[in-house]
Formats: sequence, C-alpha cells, structure tokens
Amino acid sequence: MISRRTALVAGTAGVVAVAGGGVYLAARDKPEPPAPPSMDADKHLLWRNWSGIEHAYPAVRSAPKTEAEVAQILQASPAPVRVVGAGHSFTGLVPTSGTLMTLDGLAGVERWEGDEAVVRAGTRLGALGPALAERGRAMANLPDINKQSLGGCLGTATHGTGAAI
Repeated sequence: MISRRTALVAGTAGVVAVAGGGVYLAARDKPEPPAPPSMDADKHLLWRNWSGIEHAYPAVRSAPKTEAEVAQILQASPAPVRVVGAGHSFTGLVPTSGTLMTLDGLAGVERWEGDEAVVRAGTRLGALGPALAERGRAMANLPDINKQSLGGCLGTATHGTGAAI
C-alpha cells in the first residue's frame, strides 16, 4: 500500500500503475519524507491535508454551530483564522499557527426558496445529494470526490466532471 503523498510525488518521481484494483508505484530515488510529529513543542495537535503535503499546528481549533459563534471566534481567536473543510485542497490555504475553524456544525439545507435550496457552507457534497433528492432536485455537475464541503468547493474553485457545464 502506498500513501497519497507518494502517489502524488510519483507523477514527477516515477510511474504509477493501476491494475486489478491495486495501485503500484515505481519510484525513482525519492523516498517519502517522514510524517511530522503529531504534536509540536507547545502541545498543539497536528493538522494535515488529505495528501499530507500541507500541515500545521494551530493554537486554537474551533467548530462553531451558529453564525454568532463564527463572529465571536473571528473577533476573539488568534490570527490568522483559517477555515477547513475536508482538507482536500493541494494548496496552502489552511495551514495556520492561529485558529483552525471547521464549519461542519454549519451544514445542511437551511431553507428552500421555491425550487432552489439555500445550503450552509459546511455541508459535504456527499450529504447534499440526498438532501436535494428529497425534493426531486440534484446538482447539475459534481467533482469526482464528494467529501468536500460546499464552502470548500467554492473557496478553492473545485471543478466538476461534466462535459457541458
């Protein structure tokens, strides 16, 4: 079994083959670096994105459940405040030594306006499909992975897999 980071690095370091349900890697002299410690010297826990390329040790982790809590966190918590969804992005948008905020507590369809849904930013795409289907609706286009939050998709310009949209 190979790690996600190894597979990503393989694009420039070697060859990846997928066959028979398995992933095989032939790397060229680029061993995967060791994982960072799970805690830093100040006892802050490690955060890593899904690929392992980005990581940080935020001083504060927050999980607001209301917009008022979001406002309070933004006013009172150490900067920089970064919002994290599934951690699927390859970019350094999330790592912070300040405050790491998840919007998982702000998820779901908030309300319907006619045939359109007003959806909260922390909603994962995998949960949004069934919520829309309850009203006979669906998303016109989806990315190939459904673990991302809606806010994360918008913030990172996640693209869909459809040919026409």
